[in-house]
Amino acid sequence: MKIRLFLCCFLLLALSRPAFSSAQESCSAIPPGAWEGVVVSVMDGGRLDVFQVATTKILTNMRIAEVEVPEEGRLGGEEALSYIKKLCLYKYVVVYPRSVDRPIDRSVDRSIDRSVEKNDGLTGRFVLPDCSLLQEELLKVGLARCDKTGTGNTHLLSLEQQAQKLNLGVWAGSAASPSSGTRKATGLF
Repeated sequence: MKIRLFLCCFLLLALSRPAFSSAQESCSAIPPGAWEGVVVSVMDGGRLDVFQVATTKILTNMRIAEVEVPEEGRLGGEEALSYIKKLCLYKYVVVYPRSVDRPIDRSVDRSIDRSVEKNDGLTGRFVLPDCSLLQEELLKVGLARCDKTGTGNTHLLSLEQQAQKLNLGVWAGSAASPSSGTRKATGLF
């Protein structure tokens, strides 16, 4: 019952379409495959529940693509969680689904009244209301690192290295050095 009330509240929020609509129009049109939603929950480790506006009844659980965010209890975990909430909780975002990074366990029914869709391995890029990327914002302040699988995105790697160089976030006082080419820092992630 609480879930239904929760979803109804966010449906009303989604349908009210506040000033973000005009800000979104300044970014660009939403391309095929991308969708608009409201972030309704932020979990540790960079997982978000996003209520899809267009479909009105789907709540999708996704991980932030291309970066690793520390979990609560790890160095920088609480700060990262708080920062992600500040940037996108209860705000409109445009989601670019990326990939399924591990198999989805279809044997476990995680939906509630078929109104919640859980995608354990789904990742995405998130465009914030100010048209910036959530991934980039986390890297700039040192609260994430590039995904260890390697995205090949040199821009994201340069943002991570800049945060390391400036000893920001999780890199403050760490042994990792961007010039040495190592990204290993004990106690991180």
